Amino acid sequence: MRKVLQATVFSICATPFFSNCGQPAQDRFHFPFLDGEGFRGKAEIAVYEGTGLESGQGLPAELTLVTVLESINPVQRVKTGTNTADSWPGVKQNQILSFQSGAKSYRSMNSLFWRKQDGGLLRASMTWQEPGGTTAKTLLPQGGVDRMNYHSFWENEADGE
Repeated sequence: MRKVLQATVFSICATPFFSNCGQPAQDRFHFPFLDGEGFRGKAEIAVYEGTGLESGQGLPAELTLVTVLESINPVQRVKTGTNTADSWPGVKQNQILSFQSGAKSYRSMNSLFWRKQDGGLLRASMTWQEPGGTTAKTLLPQGGVDRMNYHSFWENEADGE
């Protein structure tokens, strides 16, 4: 059975991107449900109903958060599918926002990967789908420099880094 939590505003503390979200650094990335053996191979799913904006208009929206502990390949910064000697325990969270404006359907999905032990961001990617087209962006932190590439359906923003 699906349980939906009510929210009027979507606000997620994306601490890898912001310096202070009101908690000490060692607490920001501690998710107690990830520590239990019973969680391995399972995901925590939270669904929220709220309001999305399109052209300044508030529209009913749904946000789904899927959080899972996975084995991460440190070179490619993606899940490995199996535990290996060189893989890290990592957390992946998918954030899926969906809303409808008349006949137009909008959907955004963010995927964040970070190290479980210290919350270090490994990878962030975003896609945006709407009737006009699709946009995708990927952020890869590399030695103190964040590298982002993007692909869009907009003129003068088609491809870049």
